[in-house]
Amino acid sequence: MDWKGIAGKVFALLVGLGVGFFGAFNIVFSDSGSRAEFLQAVAVLAGVYFAVSFAAGVMGPKTGWVWGVVIAGPGVVFLVVYAFLERAMLINVAIVAIASLVASCVGAALGALIRRL
Repeated sequence: MDWKGIAGKVFALLVGLGVGFFGAFNIVFSDSGSRAEFLQAVAVLAGVYFAVSFAAGVMGPKTGWVWGVVIAGPGVVFLVVYAFLERAMLINVAIVAIASLVASCVGAALGALIRRL
């Protein structure tokens, strides 16, 4: 791997840390008023992960969906650690983690596919 690939993955990891902490972790940690508000926040977070990963997939099409794992990974790790500390929030943690990972991987794969066309 060349230095551009390493720099790109480090940048994606840093972006993933920011979105994971301020987005995914914050959604689960904050007290939402209703289930509808929680699901709206999850939808917005999934959109952010999709957009960021789509851009990464367009910039680095050789890696494809792996960008999604690199970007969503830190947020999922935050959530898994939090799940061990707060077992009462396990369903919310699972919903946010799955939505983040799926949206991120789909966005990266779609971005890579469009770039290859």
